[in-house]
Amino acid sequence: MTANEVETGWLHQQSLDGVTQISVECDHVDLAFEADDTLSGTLQLIGEPAENLPVIRRSGSEITIKQTSRYRGRVSPLVRVPASDCPSTGVTLGKGDLTFQGINADVAIKLGMGDVSARNGIGAIAVSLGKGDVDVARRTGNVVVKVGMGDASIAECSGLLAISLGKGDVNVSDPATDVEIKTGSGDISVRRPLGGSLSINSGRGDVSIDGGESDRVVVHTGKGALRSSVRLLADVDHAEDEVEPDVYEDFDDFEPADTFSLGDLEIEANDDGVRIGRGARNILKLGPEGIQIRGSNREISLGPDGIRVGDPELQASGSERFVFETGRGDIQVDLPNDLNVRVEVLATGDVQSDVPLVSVARPGPRGTMKRLVGVTDGTGPGPRTNVRVRTKRGDVSLRSVRVQPRIVTPVQPAEETVGRDEQARVILEALSRGDLSINEAERLLERLDRDD
Repeated sequence: MTANEVETGWLHQQSLDGVTQISVECDHVDLAFEADDTLSGTLQLIGEPAENLPVIRRSGSEITIKQTSRYRGRVSPLVRVPASDCPSTGVTLGKGDLTFQGINADVAIKLGMGDVSARNGIGAIAVSLGKGDVDVARRTGNVVVKVGMGDASIAECSGLLAISLGKGDVNVSDPATDVEIKTGSGDISVRRPLGGSLSINSGRGDVSIDGGESDRVVVHTGKGALRSSVRLLADVDHAEDEVEPDVYEDFDDFEPADTFSLGDLEIEANDDGVRIGRGARNILKLGPEGIQIRGSNREISLGPDGIRVGDPELQASGSERFVFETGRGDIQVDLPNDLNVRVEVLATGDVQSDVPLVSVARPGPRGTMKRLVGVTDGTGPGPRTNVRVRTKRGDVSLRSVRVQPRIVTPVQPAEETVGRDEQARVILEALSRGDLSINEAERLLERLDRDD
């Protein structure tokens, strides 16, 4: 390929010798990033010559791909990087879709509006997205996702997962380690966790945890049904006291009827009491069951069962490794038969349980919150594990499930060839219009065939 062909054709490239950072700063364009094992020390940009095509610039140890206004080409530009020794990549984009295939580098993304898709590769990935969907699969490395409005889907990733959504659904499958999910509104589904801890906090939405196993599960939702069939694992290294923990009500299910604001301060009132808060954070709650005051570092709750002083973030203590709480909704939890359990249920509706429960007297009129406790002697080793289940308005179902001996299967990231047909189409269309030479097209198509 001659220098003239590189300059005037679709293919633009830059040496990565001495480069430690790739930065992408674009306004409005769809971009695809692909790792190429035939590249060594070179970055390539394939783009249809059109108005506002991204351009490559280098300054010292940083390469920048810049684009202003809206790209007017018919085919989305493609960025190729080496499969090994790729510099970390940062992308800032106003509007457009981003796809990453097999990138072996840390990736940081800041996107105003659009979708993000990342498949395969090694390295941490962090996504900050205003509006759009995020889809990450088969990555080795930590995944951090923050979305204002949109859905998040994370599958078969081996690093820590931290997901925060304002409004949207979350789907996580086959996570290999700890998962933390926070949403304002939307349904949450976690499938087949592989032993790490699960921390889920939702303002409104259903939560389901299906299959797999976990050594710590803490779920809170203001309004929504909870369903869990995850295998709860005993903590054989830290015995838990069988002393019954103090019971308190934290009123997280408060449903406003009348609301008005003073600046960023919200005041809500209905028949259940009064709430003063700032956004989703509660500052003061007054109701029939007591008072809750929450500061930045401390929470005080006063109710008919006593006083509690603790962490406002509702972190599980040693006696609360497994917590399932909803303000309004039904709860269904499967308890493995090999787990020695002490279970506590707080509910106003019907309670059906394979674990024998006894009622603990609580003051209040008929139909108010009732408390039931029970214990089992599981078939497995280890100390007794506390499980707390609470719904202020809903039914509870506890099922004892027979389980098989544990089998640990490590996650093996899979290869995939998504995008091959799209790449071939781009090349052939450019050839038919005369934008690529025959030699250029042949080289690109040969690379695709080798990858297959």
